[in-house]
Amino acid sequence: MEQEYPVSLFLGWTTHRQPGVRRDHWALVEAALIEGRSGRVVLQAEGRAWATLDRPTAPGISQWYPVIYLRPQDPERRIWPSNYEVAPVTLQVVATERAAKRLADNLQRAWVERRDVELASMSR
Repeated sequence: MEQEYPVSLFLGWTTHRQPGVRRDHWALVEAALIEGRSGRVVLQAEGRAWATLDRPTAPGISQWYPVIYLRPQDPERRIWPSNYEVAPVTLQVVATERAAKRLADNLQRAWVERRDVELASMSR
């Protein structure tokens, strides 16, 4: 899901502001392990991430923009796409990649929790 809206962007992070546009991209990646015979969901997890693309509306400002921020998980980390044309696709890739990493972590956590429950039930 994406949303684009006007913002004031800082040039040089301290000097002055320039009108610009911010595009937020939210990514969701889901996975489930399903038992083949019964169709029962054995394990499921999801990963979510959000990234933001800032770009000025005035032409020729390329020293600091376009820039992608990983929000809210790592707002100080910046990714600079090579140009304005590839920036929207880069935004989608960055958000989806972060969501996939979170999915892997959550899937591993869910697997360990399920295993712990099974081991606890076997020891009774």
